[in-house]
Amino acid sequence: MSAPDFDTAIVKEKTIVITPETEGSGIDRLDAFGLTVMEDGDMLLLDEPFPGTPFFESLGNEYDFYGDVPAQIVMAQIENDRMPKEVFFIPALLLLLMIVGLQSRRMTQAPF
Repeated sequence: MSAPDFDTAIVKEKTIVITPETEGSGIDRLDAFGLTVMEDGDMLLLDEPFPGTPFFESLGNEYDFYGDVPAQIVMAQIENDRMPKEVFFIPALLLLLMIVGLQSRRMTQAPF
């Protein structure tokens, strides 16, 4: 998100990590966390978080939501579904066993 600082009015960017448990559209999921989002053309504007919501303390007191520069969502990222990283240990172990097998013949040979 991008919003002006409450004290200095300098526009700052902040990353918010949300793990939604509810189903529905993106705006519904943000609404469940107390972040009210409004569409204005090609921008997604944020309204001040309500008291008692998870982001009230961190965002409500730090950023100016009612100034000349609106608070807005700049970028959204979604975690990709991918294989666990531990799966890549299997080819590495097979390669290691192959190298050990090839080098074991050198151990049985007499030194020159």
